[in-house]
Amino acid sequence: MFDRMFGCGPGEMIGRKVTALYAMGGERSPQEQVDAINSALRSHKVGVWRGEVRNIRKDGTPFWCYMSVSAFDHPDYGKVWLSIRTDITERKEAEGAMRLQSKIMKNLSEGVQITTARDMAIVYTNPRFDEMFGYNAGELIGKDVSILNAPAGKSPQQTAREIQAALRKSNAWRGEIRNIRKDGTPFWCHVSISAFAHPDYGDAWLSIHADISELKKAEIALKASEGRNNAILKADPDMMFRINRRGVFLSTNYDMDKRFFVPPSQFLGKRIGQVLPKPIADMAMKHMEKTLKTRRMQVFTYSLLIKGEMSYFEARMAVFGPNEVLAIVSDVSERKRAEEALLAERRKVEELSIAKEEFMDAMTHELKTPLSVILTTISLLGKSAARAGPDQREELAMAERNALRLRRTVDYMLTIRRIESLRPNRANVDLGSLLRDIHEEYLPLASMKGLDLTLRVQDGRIVGDAELLRMALSNFVSNAVKFTEKGFVRVSAAGGKDGVAITVSDSGIGIPRRHHARLFEKFFKANPAAAGSGMGLWLASKIVGMHGGRIAFSSAEGKGSRFTITLPRGG
Repeated sequence: MFDRMFGCGPGEMIGRKVTALYAMGGERSPQEQVDAINSALRSHKVGVWRGEVRNIRKDGTPFWCYMSVSAFDHPDYGKVWLSIRTDITERKEAEGAMRLQSKIMKNLSEGVQITTARDMAIVYTNPRFDEMFGYNAGELIGKDVSILNAPAGKSPQQTAREIQAALRKSNAWRGEIRNIRKDGTPFWCHVSISAFAHPDYGDAWLSIHADISELKKAEIALKASEGRNNAILKADPDMMFRINRRGVFLSTNYDMDKRFFVPPSQFLGKRIGQVLPKPIADMAMKHMEKTLKTRRMQVFTYSLLIKGEMSYFEARMAVFGPNEVLAIVSDVSERKRAEEALLAERRKVEELSIAKEEFMDAMTHELKTPLSVILTTISLLGKSAARAGPDQREELAMAERNALRLRRTVDYMLTIRRIESLRPNRANVDLGSLLRDIHEEYLPLASMKGLDLTLRVQDGRIVGDAELLRMALSNFVSNAVKFTEKGFVRVSAAGGKDGVAITVSDSGIGIPRRHHARLFEKFFKANPAAAGSGMGLWLASKIVGMHGGRIAFSSAEGKGSRFTITLPRGG
């Protein structure tokens, strides 16, 4: 039996050294092992040594033996050892496996527990399980497994019974359980439970718990986000379509509340060319290929006849995956119709404006010729005015002033017609002299109304177009006199580092705040019933702008107005 244990034939081991029986690679060499046993035998009064040793067979295979060695006196060999060996290799391997399993269980990132199937009592927990549930080592042993389950829609006991029934049916169960820690904190675990026969406890359950609380929170947040996104998508008036490279409709947010060519059941899973008219389908495929190639959004518009009415759409395509695009389609029919109506209205306004300008051209040219004749006649009469009386001379002078004023008005109307193409002349301008002429022109009208029209000039020399500036500044003085019934109109000019500032202020009716933003618009009048064309301030602002100047004003209804025109020295 000994020979077979070591893989030798009968008598083959006779005469060999005993060290040849021990395997290398242990804590001791074969000789050290023999010396240790010999020393123990000599030191023990009973003369017996027992222990486990690692032996080696003839073919080099190591194996474990439990060995009992006794020393006695042999009649032929003297002092000898009697050793009895039992092969314990299988047991040692089982112990090694058990130690490995125990080490693995202790170091698992998952929690592990064993529960008896008979009474659902916990008989084992690994350190991670104790830590996960907030218990001390061994504290859970003997407790009912239901204490681990948090109350939810079902009681902890009911949850445990349902799992027990599933295990009896299939020997395995997997799922998510809402557990509870010792301190009462609920948390989520993914649990895998297997039924097995335990050598000590009989039928038992092996449960592996993985804490998925963070994952569960993320999942809940994701579902909430998906719910919000779905609500937004459904509320979005735009239609959205996922389309692959082959032009197949994959999904949509479209429902019957949105306008499309056909209902969803007739286009999902089909190609664009099977749903839309060929010209539109070709256009869509072309833009989709460009989107996937350039990775940039493409935009195009198209129209469809839906229920007898032409509808207009704008499609935006963006990359949604390696071979997919997201098409966002907006119904722009209302906008399109509004744009068309606006264009038609604009054309009408332009036609009216052209007609008005042509009328003004005709009128001004028609007025210019008789005015020239009138002024020539007045000039001839003036030469013979020496023989006339004072009253006649005054009336003649008044007629000349008004004829000149009318000519300036005609010139003003012609200037309005040509203002956008005009370039101002560059010459030295004495604003003081220019303002004195304007003051003298409007002084009679101001006196008739009982207004105090004053002029104060400190410095007024710039470079610019005198005639255009006269026209612009006359507008401000004219408006001030026209819209002031009592009080004053003050005109002043003063030089500064930014140029020359001309100020025209009055105590007139003022301008309502709601009209301030439109004051310099062409044809705008704060009072539509008032005399005038509504072109004066627009023209003045154009002329000041041509000279690189700026206009500032303040006005309040019933409290008068103040306009400040700043002109640079260089014009």
